[in-house]
Amino acid sequence: SSSCAAQDPYQIRPAAEPGDVYISYWRKIDPTLVQKLVNSWHVVFEWKTVGDYRVIAQIVNYGGVAPHWQLRADNDANGGLTYTKFWEIDNLSVPVPIGEWFKFEVFWHRSKGTDGRVWMAVNGQKLVDKFGPNYGVHGDPIDRIFLTQLYTAATYPLEQWTDDVQIWPTFPTPKADEPWYDGIYAPH
Repeated sequence: SSSCAAQDPYQIRPAAEPGDVYISYWRKIDPTLVQKLVNSWHVVFEWKTVGDYRVIAQIVNYGGVAPHWQLRADNDANGGLTYTKFWEIDNLSVPVPIGEWFKFEVFWHRSKGTDGRVWMAVNGQKLVDKFGPNYGVHGDPIDRIFLTQLYTAATYPLEQWTDDVQIWPTFPTPKADEPWYDGIYAPH
């Protein structure tokens, strides 16, 4: 893609603000992504409100830097607002496992106060743990959770695989003898 990226997301569309949410899944990204991602981005996860807040996890390689994680909160939620970035973290310490299965975890607690939280991890290693307000100027509810999407500015064709999705209203308390236990849960 040149100036526009195509996407075909699998979305969860809450009818009302979902409150605290923990989501995990296993993902395998096309092993050719490294060659096809040139000074650009590839989305791994995102959620948006009706129009004033977005949280996104991407793999980026801007400026010739090796592919790494970029986590951000901004107001790019299709609400027509002048762009505002609330925070951005470039995590170069947690490896990007391209071409192999990895576990992605995300948790959020929405709040207009300091107890708001956005937390993400890959293969049991924390990517971000950001506390503070996570509502936009209009206080809009989350209305789109992009669970799986092949959304990228890399060249196509490109594939990815997703398996073993878990959705909880809080961090799960895993026990090895439970059927949903998959062995990797990052400290939180």
